[in-house]
This record gives sequence, structure tokens and C-alpha cells, in this order.
Amino acid sequence: MAELQALAGKRGGDIDGCHSSAGAGSIRPPARLITALACLLLAACQSLPPKPPATPPDTDGTTGPALPVQETIQSHSNRIRAHYAQPAVDPEPAAPDPDLWQEMRAGFALPGCGYAPDGEHWIERYAASPSGFARVLDEFLPALDYTHRRLRQAGLPSEFALLPIVESHYRPYPAPENRPAGIWQMIGPTARAFGLRIEPGFDGRLNLAASTDAAIALLDRYGDYFRDDWRLVAFAYNAGEFRLRRALEQHQPDEDFDSLQGLGLARTSYDYLSKLLALSCLIREPERYRLQLPTLAEQRRLQPIPVQEVIGKSLAHALSGLSDEEFTRYNGGLLANRTPAGSWQLLAAGELAGQIPQVVDGLPPQYRLGWQRRPLQRGETLPDVAQAHDISEHFLHLINGGIDQEPEPGQPLWLPGQFDAARASASARATAGNPAVVATGPTGGKPVHVVRRGDTLWAIARRHGLTVKQLLGYNDLPHARLRPGQRLRLAPP
Repeated sequence: MAELQALAGKRGGDIDGCHSSAGAGSIRPPARLITALACLLLAACQSLPPKPPATPPDTDGTTGPALPVQETIQSHSNRIRAHYAQPAVDPEPAAPDPDLWQEMRAGFALPGCGYAPDGEHWIERYAASPSGFARVLDEFLPALDYTHRRLRQAGLPSEFALLPIVESHYRPYPAPENRPAGIWQMIGPTARAFGLRIEPGFDGRLNLAASTDAAIALLDRYGDYFRDDWRLVAFAYNAGEFRLRRALEQHQPDEDFDSLQGLGLARTSYDYLSKLLALSCLIREPERYRLQLPTLAEQRRLQPIPVQEVIGKSLAHALSGLSDEEFTRYNGGLLANRTPAGSWQLLAAGELAGQIPQVVDGLPPQYRLGWQRRPLQRGETLPDVAQAHDISEHFLHLINGGIDQEPEPGQPLWLPGQFDAARASASARATAGNPAVVATGPTGGKPVHVVRRGDTLWAIARRHGLTVKQLLGYNDLPHARLRPGQRLRLAPP
């Protein structure tokens, strides 16, 4: 990442920009989403979308209606919270091995290569080493892909998926509430005004899913306010809405870049737009710059999973299927080592992702916290751990990525609680010769439960995180009668 920072500077925006002033002023609800057809037409002809008229009708001469600041912030915040209260859904599941870059090009709406006079300068700064730039892109490619899908779902131009590169290189930098933080570099008041949660145990600015929803709400509002002139939207995000509004009172730019200079904004704002256009040009015409764009393997693709229950940060990490660095980058902001109360989006990858809600629901509440990745101790077995914590051994195999049925001592595993040698020894003595302990057998290596006297289907299902219907189905049982010694599958045959 230092490579890209050296090429293009620490940040593209100034602290005085949208991040500190976007939450104030007249606010209208996002009323319009651009269509995919419009994006295709705009990308094809590289023409600018309509810009705001010099003086909108029925206003006081500014670029929007003048309303009380506090009232509009609160009302807009309420609308945004209601709009984004629903769990984010993965938009339009892509075909296997989707071409992210082709989809981005189809959604471009800003002017193309050659529009900004200093565009080639910034292209050289970013991609002087095409292979180095490709490596940097690959580092945050899952986040870029996720952001692009969310923007496409909202009907916003694909170029704004490149905006966090300009802002932070997709690094969720922490900062106090009154300073810019996260990949979108928002300050607290702006973030809260657009529905982002910032509380003692959670800073949504550091969370990819939460902060992207807030940024989309902000960009959508700017798109509505500035009538889909996406150049002005980029300026507003960097320089601040009110600074841009004051400039527009004095000058209405034409479609060419030179006309934008008449707004009299800071040099950093013009550089900001030029950087965004330079990055989009590298995506538009990679061959021209000898750039081999990386591909995103399907197993790296992030899936937003709604989690309704509070779970420990370590358990969320285990369920996510992500490395330590990936989990921190994509699911940041967990300051209290647990997920925030209420609905929360866990970004996960891999085969387990789709099963996470069911897994969490089937886990006893007392074991949704306190997980850790530690070596399996000598004398400690997965059946002992499962029985001691009243959870399914199958779940332990599942959460550890399908480990071997008999892991060796010293193998790092996600396990609940601390290892208690005395408790493990007592558990081993209690279950010695007891056929109820989960075992493996002639079931293709999959875990089974051996029935003992007094067992019921309901009790067995509860212990192993299943439903009675699942247990009956896995074992082709026409009724609920059991006999001691009977072996029941705990997973589909």
C-alpha cells in the first residue's frame, strides 16, 4: 500500500471538504436513481449529464431550497435510517467468474480519458509501474467489487467505487469523531446525518458495509441536488456542499474542464476530480497503459450476511472465512470485541457464508461470545469440547473450515472459551464407554450421534444445532422412535 501512497499522495481530499460540511444545509431526499441504460449511453458518448440551471425555479437563487439546517439534517437522517434499515442484499448474483471491469465500464458516467488537462500526469503517478498498480488493486479488490455492486444497486455511477482509492486507498483509517475516518473519510456529524452508527462499542465509519451505505446516501443526495452533474458531485464530496453552492451562485460551468476553473475552488478539489478521472481511464483503457487488471476469484467475493444477534468479534471472524487482515479491513469498527446490538451486516466469503444466520441461531446464547483461535491441547478432543459447551461437533468442524475428523494436538482451531484440563478430564471419564459421544463411522467421514437410553430426537437435535425435521431427513426416519445404539447422521448423507 505504501507503493500507491508514494505514487499518489496520502489522501486526495482536504479535511475542509465534504467530510466536514456535507451534513449541514438544505437537504432533500434522494428522489431519483439513474438507470443502467443511461449509464451505458453516457459511457458510450462520454458526454456530461444535465447540469443545474443558473437559477432553479421557486428558490432564493441558490442551487437548492433554503431550509432550516437542523430540521433538514434530522429529517434526512430519519429517511436514510429507514431506507437502510433493511439488510443489504447482494445485488443481482453474478455469473461464475464475473468480469468486474466490464461491468464497471458499463456503469461509467463521468467524462472519459483526455477530459482533464492533467489526467496523464495522475495516470503516470498511479500506474508508473503497471504491475505494481495491479498488485495494489488486487489487495483491496474484494472491497472494490462490493462497493461497485452496492453503487450499481443504488443506480450511481461506477466511478464512485474508485473514490475510496483517492480518499484512503481503501484503508479504514481510524480517527476521533471530529476527524475524517474510514475508507470514505467521513467525520462524525456527516456520518450520523446519513444514518451511520457511531457509539462507544462501534464506529461505523471503519466498517465497509455500513460506511458504504452512508456514502451512497450522501452521493445519491448530491446527485439529486446537483441534477446528476457528477463532476459537481465529486467536487461537493471533496470541497463541501456549501462551498460549492456559493461558487455556483457566481458561476455556472459549461461542459469543458476549463469552465470548471471559474468556480474558484481550491487546487486540491480540481486534483481530486482529475485523480478520479485518471483512475477511471486506467479501467477504461488498460491496454493503452500496459496494465493487466487483476481478476476476482469467486471465493474472495464478499457477501453481506445479516446478523440479528450480538456475537463476539472472534466468532464473527471465525464465521467470516477471512484472514485476520481481511476481517479487520472489511468488518472494522468493532471496538468492544463484539458486534453492535440490532441488525448488523457481516461481510463473509467462502462456502460457510450462506449458512451463517442459521449457525448463529442454533448456537446457545452463552456461547455466542468468548471464542478464540488457539491450539488444541493434549488430552482435548472435539467431542469433549462440543459436549462441555453443549454445541454440535459438526458445528466445530464447520466453523474451522472442514478440518479433519481427528485434529492433532497443537492444531490451531476456533474454539469456545478457555481450555479447562480438569473439566476435560472429567468429561472424558463421564463419557468413557458412553455411546452418546459424537463419533465417526461408516458415514463417509461425517459426524454421527450414537443413541443412548433416554435420548429423544428433540434433545439430540438441540444439542447439535439442528431441527427435528433435519434430523429425520438426514436419516430417512419415518417416525421419532429411537433405540439405544442407533447411529444418527448429523449432516446430509
